[in-house]
Amino acid sequence: DTGKGQGGLKWVGVAHYNGKLYCCPYDAAEVLVINPGTARVSFIDTGKGRGGAKWRNIAPCNGKLYCCPFQAGEVLVIDPDTATVSFIDTGRAQGGYKWNGIAHCNGKLYCCPSYPSEVLVIDSCTASVSFIDIGNEQGAVNWICIAQCNGKLYCSPATAEKALVINPDAASVSFIGTGKGHGGRKW
Repeated sequence: DTGKGQGGLKWVGVAHYNGKLYCCPYDAAEVLVINPGTARVSFIDTGKGRGGAKWRNIAPCNGKLYCCPFQAGEVLVIDPDTATVSFIDTGRAQGGYKWNGIAHCNGKLYCCPSYPSEVLVIDSCTASVSFIDIGNEQGAVNWICIAQCNGKLYCSPATAEKALVINPDAASVSFIGTGKGHGGRKW
C-alpha cells in the first residue's frame, strides 16, 4: 500500500535499479520506490507538487534514472544512491504533450515525440539536451513508446501512419509505413 489512495495517474513507467523499482511521477509529487525484497515502499520528493502530468516513463543510464518530460519543461533525474533528484532544463515551456517514452542507446537517452516535431536527446554525461528534427510529421500523439534494437530506436505509431526510426549515430530519422493511415489510436 502506497498510502496515496486510489484513482488518478500517480505514476507512469517503472525501471529497475540495484534491486529496487522506481516509478516515474506523472501526477504524483514523489518518485515511488518499491523494494521487492522487503515488500515495502518509500518515496523521493520531487519538490514539484501534485498534478500536471509532469513526466511519463523512466529509463536508467550511468547510475541514474531519467524521466521523460511529458508536460514538464525539464527532465527529472533521480540519483537512486542518494535518494535525491535534480533537473535538466529542455528549453521548452511547461505544458503541451511533448515526449512520451524514453530509451537508452549508446550512452544517451532518447525521448519519443508525442506532439513536437523533434526527438529529445539527453546526454547523461554532460547533463544537457539536444534535439533531432523529424520534419513535418506533426499531429496529435503521433508516437507513444520507444525501444532500442540493433543500434537504432523505434517509436510505435499511436495516430501516425508511420513508425519513427531514430538513427543515433547520424542524428537523423526515417520512417516505416504501416499502411494503416493517419489518425485513430492504433498501437
